[in-house]
Amino acid sequence: MYRKNALPARLERLYSATNLKKAIIQEEPEFFRKLEFMGLFVKFLPYDNPVIVVPNLDLLSQCYARANDYLHCPKRPDETWQKLDWWAGLEGSLNKGIPHLVDIHTGLMGHMNLSPMGEDLYSKFVDGELSSDEVVAELERTFAERPPVKT
Repeated sequence: MYRKNALPARLERLYSATNLKKAIIQEEPEFFRKLEFMGLFVKFLPYDNPVIVVPNLDLLSQCYARANDYLHCPKRPDETWQKLDWWAGLEGSLNKGIPHLVDIHTGLMGHMNLSPMGEDLYSKFVDGELSSDEVVAELERTFAERPPVKT
């Protein structure tokens, strides 16, 4: 994502789904606006079908929490892991989560380094001074003058 500083070590150590979701939003309050901006921006890059997939943090948190439940050793094996139907909850969770993870990782990922003009455009978008349509219009003008080069 668009950021200038490294991820704090305390965030790298988080593993609880609930804490991780909260930490993402706390560290990046504009998380979803950033992804929305990036989605507008990448449409102008010279890639085939550029897509930014917005993570469904609720779905991922639920799936992660469910997997976490199954990874800890159950106390009553005859009521849990020894019964085939007990595993259905994990299977269902994985069947929901894996396709979403594939979508996320199939889309464009990475970091953006914005020019000062790009930073100004981004700030105005996040602050609500510019709508999505206004950002697209500005990007159209900018890229008409200076088309990006595929690297």
